[in-house]
Amino acid sequence: MRANQDLYPVSAMCRLLDVSAAGFYHWQDRPLSARARRDVEVLALIHEVYGRSDSTYGAPPCTGSYASRTGYVWDASGWLA
Repeated sequence: MRANQDLYPVSAMCRLLDVSAAGFYHWQDRPLSARARRDVEVLALIHEVYGRSDSTYGAPPCTGSYASRTGYVWDASGWLA
């Protein structure tokens, strides 16, 4: 919904998706969760590894403390899909 706010009224999108406008605005103002913040870090690491490897490697070489999330973050981001 956030990505389409400039195109469509929030009230219409809320009706279509059967959510309350108040709930949407509450969600929008909420800070990122710890997992979401970590996913941002993991995606940044993937981009860094990809850049250092002359655009050859991405998620697979990202190991260590990030290993459990790299595959998920790589897939969920849609980056180079």
